[in-house]
Amino acid sequence: MKQLLLSLFILIPAITGAQVDIVDSMAYPSQFRSLVDVPTAGLLNRGEYDFKMRVFPNGGILSGFSVGLFDRFNLGVYYGGTEIIGNSSDITWNDDPGVLVKYRLFEETAGFPAVAVGFSNQGYGRFQENEATADERYLIKSRGLFAVCSKNFIFPLVKNISFHGGTNYNTSEKDDDESLNFFAGTDMFLNEEISLVLEYDLALDDNDDDSFGEGHGYLNGAVRWTFAQYLTFQFNFKDILGNYRQSETVNREIKIIYNTNI
Repeated sequence: MKQLLLSLFILIPAITGAQVDIVDSMAYPSQFRSLVDVPTAGLLNRGEYDFKMRVFPNGGILSGFSVGLFDRFNLGVYYGGTEIIGNSSDITWNDDPGVLVKYRLFEETAGFPAVAVGFSNQGYGRFQENEATADERYLIKSRGLFAVCSKNFIFPLVKNISFHGGTNYNTSEKDDDESLNFFAGTDMFLNEEISLVLEYDLALDDNDDDSFGEGHGYLNGAVRWTFAQYLTFQFNFKDILGNYRQSETVNREIKIIYNTNI
């Protein structure tokens, strides 16, 4: 399954002979900086900022603020917790704020993808104790140090499609598994408002006996609706393969993104 999914992400552009698309910034929203959980090489422009809020199971909310300090450099902070929504009196806040630092090494050209490197200690889902190791971690581990490349193409019947692939090494949640990890994904604009997202995280750093994952990796999808120039609504479908050991069904999340210029 892992080899098949990665092969599809990599080979589809080559097989179809797709052409590079220079996206009109006035017709499309600012380039997306992530898919569902995995990053892309997309960046905010200098002087641009965004505010994100993710609502997830167990009454969880994760909010974040990012800014384009320079043309190639973005900085972001995140914070949240669980049991915030609902009637529970036992709100559990994340131990520490999350930080995102991303720098684009190479811009995209006709023959080569954009390449970005960065660091993020912000994971997703409940921040909880792993009973096997007595250490705390997110349900979905943070990226830690990562490198990712992204490439845009034109396909028949769609406005724009992008492919992404990268690797990461978690530097903070590695007591149960400290393997190097890989991920890939794609996003496709059907028109100026609606886009589809699919990503596959091998989760090689979360498949040992003491980890949360069973070794299938995390397959996630999403539908995006950019219903205003600066406002995007995203509905996530997470862990479609049921990789989480205690998974009962596909997780559903709502993500709202607002971005504009300073």
